[in-house]
Amino acid sequence: MSYDLLSERYDELVRFDYDGLFAAIKPSFPPSGAALDLCSGTGTFALKLSEAGFKVTCVDNSPKMLTEAAKKARAARRQLLFLQADVNSLKIYGKYSLITSTCDGFNYVKSEENLKKLFGKIHDALTENGVLAFDVSTLYKAENVLSGQTFFEDTPTYTLFWTARKIEDGKIGTDVSVFKKERDGYTREDGFFVQYFYRNETYKRLLEQQGFDVKFSDGETYGDLNEKSNRLLVVARKK
Repeated sequence: MSYDLLSERYDELVRFDYDGLFAAIKPSFPPSGAALDLCSGTGTFALKLSEAGFKVTCVDNSPKMLTEAAKKARAARRQLLFLQADVNSLKIYGKYSLITSTCDGFNYVKSEENLKKLFGKIHDALTENGVLAFDVSTLYKAENVLSGQTFFEDTPTYTLFWTARKIEDGKIGTDVSVFKKERDGYTREDGFFVQYFYRNETYKRLLEQQGFDVKFSDGETYGDLNEKSNRLLVVARKK
């Protein structure tokens, strides 16, 4: 899995504004309770939830990502629960006042039908007036920013190439190659992953069908969403 490949380097590679996102979502948070962080990666956002007073469960499909998250939790002296699961076949046990997914987690939901089922499971797992908050890359970004692009990163310990290509409408495949610098040369590891992109109206329609009140904003500026927004931030409250 590519995210296993990237796990030890993820925080260095992905320069994501977790602080800004947390501040944007925080006014919608319930006062306290249990929180479920889906596609939690290395646990950066989950730790912020824990620091805010939530009892946090982290779910990710990459064992190595969860290992990195557990290391960070121990270093921060925070008690988090870690579960490995694929968001496309997720079973949610227990009740939560807050469910989150950040930094494109829901861009790995493989079909509109899977997205509908996921929103239904989340609605059932939320307590009364519970909140779902997530951000995703938009279809506009997929078609106008990501497709056909190659990203390059060179550090003292490794070199990374990241090439994104359109597979079909709403579907971007990314090839990743990591060259790790050794004493006598390089070792190479390759990976591949696919992301899925949906129209903003699709998210709204599916969430409302499952019984949510929905609020959209731009996931970079946290202001009004527009047709050229690269990121979508969604805050949905259970009716």
